[in-house]
Amino acid sequence: MKKKIPKHPNKSGSFKNTSDSPKAGKLIAGAFLLLIGLGLLFLNENRNARRVQVIDQSGGPVIRLTHGRPNPAYDGKLVYITGITNIDKPITDRFFLKPTSKAIFLKASALRRQVEIYQWQEKYEPQTMKTVKGEEVTLSVPIYKKVWSSKIIDSAKFKKPDTHQNPRKMQFPSLILRVSGVSVGDFKLSAGLANQLNIYTPLQIRSKAYLDSRIKNKVQLYNHGYFIGKNPDKPEIGNMRITLQVVRLSEVSIIAKQEGNLLQPYITSTGKRIEILRQGRYDAEVMLPMPQAAPSWILWSFRLGGFILICFGITLILKAAPKSDPESSSLYARLAATDTGLSTVLIAPGLVLLPIAIAWIMVRPLSGAILLVSAILLAVAARFVLKWLSEPPSIAEKRIALAQNEKIKTDIPTTVTSTSTQKLTASDWLKKGQKMYIEENFNSAIDAFGSAIYLDSDLPLAYYNRAITYQKAGQPKLAIIDLKSAARLGHKRAQAFLKAKKIVWQ
Repeated sequence: MKKKIPKHPNKSGSFKNTSDSPKAGKLIAGAFLLLIGLGLLFLNENRNARRVQVIDQSGGPVIRLTHGRPNPAYDGKLVYITGITNIDKPITDRFFLKPTSKAIFLKASALRRQVEIYQWQEKYEPQTMKTVKGEEVTLSVPIYKKVWSSKIIDSAKFKKPDTHQNPRKMQFPSLILRVSGVSVGDFKLSAGLANQLNIYTPLQIRSKAYLDSRIKNKVQLYNHGYFIGKNPDKPEIGNMRITLQVVRLSEVSIIAKQEGNLLQPYITSTGKRIEILRQGRYDAEVMLPMPQAAPSWILWSFRLGGFILICFGITLILKAAPKSDPESSSLYARLAATDTGLSTVLIAPGLVLLPIAIAWIMVRPLSGAILLVSAILLAVAARFVLKWLSEPPSIAEKRIALAQNEKIKTDIPTTVTSTSTQKLTASDWLKKGQKMYIEENFNSAIDAFGSAIYLDSDLPLAYYNRAITYQKAGQPKLAIIDLKSAARLGHKRAQAFLKAKKIVWQ
């Protein structure tokens, strides 16, 4: 049975890849994947950027000095050292710890004198009493007790000050004394670092040899300290007891700024002051906590995952683009006619950089701005290339038609000028093309219909038949071009098809 050229392009009445309606499912799925990919990239970069921000606010990465010696290359940098504290001169208390030939206190960087004085203390307690009428009432009654206190209690405020008088001041107040030259290795510590040496241990006093001669007769040894009064077992108001505590030389860990051989406060870009000392050996990460950095493979895995999701999202959105009007002025509609993979490759890089730039611009504005400008430039370049690749068929049609005519001009003379074909008319070429179409020799059929068009450019059936043949040969875009040419020449079936598909041919 002979094949005939169909009256319609195919059974469904549409050409392949020319007029698919938008698919809401693909569009929604594509938008969802696109948003997930953008969100994943932003969260991943934001986490990394926040860690960098903390490092910036903390003065940057801490440099470890292992030998306790200054390195001129690190002046002004935040450094970390460990070592044993040392002092230049002994620490003394002019009343209770005078220098002697056996200065046990030489191995101390600070001394704390703790003084307590025996005093009256007033407290109010509720007491139930009976009135003249025999009624019970509860009153707050002052109760007085003798206590040891490190501060003077003002007895003038008592309800009964005359019978409960306290001393008005301490002859020897509590205080803390520090040496001025504390060092670790070759480094001198600033006053701020030295003041952080605050782990005190009791100093066992077993002799009055360290006392100032002016008070030696008034002071007694008591419980590894001193007592001023008659009898430490039966203290009286105004008696004092004194204990001494020292910060002994020990191992310390320090984070501070190196300036020559001095360790001093580091001021960050945000105004934060870093001057940390801990007694004992501590790691720098414990002293100055930093957020844990994710392994680089995890960071790049999230980046790759976000990129893949964005690519899938773009692909689905493009596949959902309306394709019914190839001459649409909408770039989105025209992208449907362009290779989807190529469009995705061109669009994705700019979108990938966008959330990364936003995450970094909040932490490092300059770096973020560079990334943002790069994203914009990539987007502009992608739009330019895609616009050029997906130009409307009205423009492409002229170029293709011109190329076809040039081909016909070069092919026809060798065919029609021969003695066997010189007398063939446009109608003869039309019949020849139909025969080749039935024999499924589509390329020859296309050439034959082209020869008919060359001889008679106003033959609508030749354009229509070539459109059908182009469709069979897998060239739907060229088929649409010929259909529109046939419609412009008044071919009813071509007009009906294009009108049904809302494709303009005028």
